[in-house]
Amino acid sequence: MRKYLYFIRNGHSLHNSLYTKNGINSLYSSRVIDAPLTKKGIYQAHKLKQEMKDKKVDLVLVSPLQRALETANIAFHDRMVPIISKEYLREYPMGEQLCNMRSHIERMKYVYPRIDFSDIRSNKDIFWKKRGETLHNLMVRAHTIEKYILQIPEKHIVLVGHESFMSHFKDGSPKYTGDGNTVPERCEITCMVIRKKKQIYDEESLKSKPCFGV
Repeated sequence: MRKYLYFIRNGHSLHNSLYTKNGINSLYSSRVIDAPLTKKGIYQAHKLKQEMKDKKVDLVLVSPLQRALETANIAFHDRMVPIISKEYLREYPMGEQLCNMRSHIERMKYVYPRIDFSDIRSNKDIFWKKRGETLHNLMVRAHTIEKYILQIPEKHIVLVGHESFMSHFKDGSPKYTGDGNTVPERCEITCMVIRKKKQIYDEESLKSKPCFGV
């Protein structure tokens, strides 16, 4: 079965604004832990809502980082479709940079009641590590999400996430149609089709490979 995907990068966020002013050190500042959208990012998310209003959507999958949750909530909260948060959709590296550390899920449940967090297995962020993660870890995450998408019945799926994850998912080894090898603008819609299922990782090999924070 073909799956029709809409990749959407989160809106402009606090750490983006501080990076413009202060450079790379901004990403390691405690000010940007789970950075929220700026006014510019909120505007981008509302514009996205208008751009998506006539597109068929069966399911929205979203990273649990606040900038992605806020983007998805603005754009899709009044659509009659499930919105599910998935840990594996987080930005790379899942560690090192403090802007990639997420908030406690119980708080996010209160702020975003429309979003389903039942697949997040820990209230605290147990995956963010000072040493970060490897590109292999990112590959495993991308393939795990692909496997999940290929197994569910929904055909028209939105993924609201982050630049590095989306770039690897789009331009890695799986065979997709779409505009590969491009970096999406914030809240830009990138359409892709998964044409056929490929052998990814079996369950035993997944258990034997470190997925986070090596």
